[in-house]
Amino acid sequence: MSKRGRGLRSSSRKEETKSSKSIMKTTDRFISVSFRYFHNVDDIGQSIDSWRVDGSLPDLIEKLVYLTANGITKVSSDGIFTNYTRFPDSAVNDFKCPDEISVDENWGVIKNIGGQKRRVAGFLKDNVFYIVFFDKDHRFWKSRK
Repeated sequence: MSKRGRGLRSSSRKEETKSSKSIMKTTDRFISVSFRYFHNVDDIGQSIDSWRVDGSLPDLIEKLVYLTANGITKVSSDGIFTNYTRFPDSAVNDFKCPDEISVDENWGVIKNIGGQKRRVAGFLKDNVFYIVFFDKDHRFWKSRK
């Protein structure tokens, strides 16, 4: 039976071996995305499957990557994200606010997903944008013509 000849090395390091990357310091908020309240049905809005079939999912993923990698100030000024602060009135909206979500949440949209009309609607709470509806025809907070 052999015994260990040497003790274990000390776990303390005298020098840092991990390369340090500069961490971006900013006061801007970064958005995360959640599908917790997503309405995955084909009605006024569309399902994930509908967007998969018509080829819109790659455009959505690209937009979500951009949205989450940049601060809210940049994505708002770039016209990618608009925060309306409340659920739109029926005069400019074909969607109904889900019972489990307040009309007083910070409702908004991620826009220009593979074109001008297509967008996703949801609400911003803290730093999380909860996607609620896929809107291929711009029926959430319609533009007045």
